[in-house]
Amino acid sequence: MYESREDLEKVLSRLAERIQADPAFIEASKGKNLVVAMEFPDLEVFFHTRFQDGTVAAGLGEPEEEPTVELVMDSDVFDRIFSGKLNPAKAAMKGDLAFSGNATAAMKFQRTLSDFIRLYQQAKQDVGI
Repeated sequence: MYESREDLEKVLSRLAERIQADPAFIEASKGKNLVVAMEFPDLEVFFHTRFQDGTVAAGLGEPEEEPTVELVMDSDVFDRIFSGKLNPAKAAMKGDLAFSGNATAAMKFQRTLSDFIRLYQQAKQDVGI
């Protein structure tokens, strides 16, 4: 899906802006302390999201603190999951998505999947991809 690292980084940068300002993500962060790190080995890109009791931070690169949950997938798998075309559990069972970290925390993150899909699709539109 992504032809270059730059294309993926443009979308993720815009996604980070949207996540940090989104009321649903801010509400979901209340009472939580969770860091989700994503790695896209095919394009050597990292992205992270941090939920901390009513605030959300997101951006390119590895998180400053130890992630609670780490997801590793190629950019095409990421795109299919966050475009709503691929179930994350099926991707994990097929070996297309690697997960490590706190399973309970991952389930909390999964509750934001529909909002993440919505914001990801908006970010792709914003940058014309």
